[in-house]
Amino acid sequence: MCFIVAVSVAIFAALKWELGIIEAIIVIMSVGLSVDFVVHFGVGYIHTDSTDIDRERKKIKNRYLSSLLVPVESPDKPEMQTTSSKSFFSM
Repeated sequence: MCFIVAVSVAIFAALKWELGIIEAIIVIMSVGLSVDFVVHFGVGYIHTDSTDIDRERKKIKNRYLSSLLVPVESPDKPEMQTTSSKSFFSM
């Protein structure tokens, strides 16, 4: 994020754009928000139990695997069948 702020300030300088009060506030806020995000992310990670992380990984894995299963209606059978996207991509 600091790279983005540095590039933005460099563009201001390259275009000879005067840094007004609004631009200065935006640059300061973007630095503050980036630091705030990293700090909160790190604190949340430190306070998380490893079993919670494993449980969330399993939940996400099951959610995405279930979304890969696409229900289709078979032409010869009226009931619904399930096909995976793996068979779709192998065509």
